[in-house]
Amino acid sequence: MTTTQEPIDTARMKSFPKPSDLPVPAGAEGWEKLYPYNLVFQNLSGGEDEKFWFCDSQHWPTVFKPFETIGGEFAVKCLGQYNTRHLLIPPANGIEFKIHLGYLYMSPVAVPEDQIAARVPEFERRASHYFQNWDSLLNAWRDKVRGTIDEMESLSFQPLPDMVPFDDIVSGKAKDGSEVLMENYDRLIQLCYQNWQYHFEFLNLGYLAYLDFFGFCKQVFPGIPDQAIAKMVQGVDMELFRPDDE
Repeated sequence: MTTTQEPIDTARMKSFPKPSDLPVPAGAEGWEKLYPYNLVFQNLSGGEDEKFWFCDSQHWPTVFKPFETIGGEFAVKCLGQYNTRHLLIPPANGIEFKIHLGYLYMSPVAVPEDQIAARVPEFERRASHYFQNWDSLLNAWRDKVRGTIDEMESLSFQPLPDMVPFDDIVSGKAKDGSEVLMENYDRLIQLCYQNWQYHFEFLNLGYLAYLDFFGFCKQVFPGIPDQAIAKMVQGVDMELFRPDDE
């Protein structure tokens, strides 16, 4: 049972509070019952308190409704998928996340130091393939994402009839249409997950390219402001911000 705790005295703190020390405001007791047990802090072995956690309020600025946590689960899983199985990014396996008071907290999952070197050749081979074939792969990516969105938009959820047609009785169909609702619902969730996988195909590679460019600029022009480097790449064509009716 969750009990209300006194506010943390931040003036006396020398570090961020541990998850087990986070207070629960009055009136929010029992909030964790809204979510699956594996998504909330439990600190059964003490390990959760030893990790660094941050609230990802940039991507998830509001409290999760219980069903909405699948968005966090899909995102975190697919990020880890590309770090570990697809690209084998040498120092990073991904992130884990928990929900506290409805907000999403993340903690990075590092690769053990003795395993980093072995991942470097495979990472270079895979990342190089993308950078050397960027235009064609990106065009194929757009087709995959657009195709997924089109299929999502084609799904239909119609009200069930008050009674099935008499022909269904004669034919022995033995269905009332609810199976179509469930099939389309399941397909909608699958397509959402599919586009989360596509989302991360290029994302981290883009960040890596920017970091490489950032480091190059700092090396060649030591006094260049960070903002000046950011302005060099801000003219990118963002389909996300184009009007739907264009």
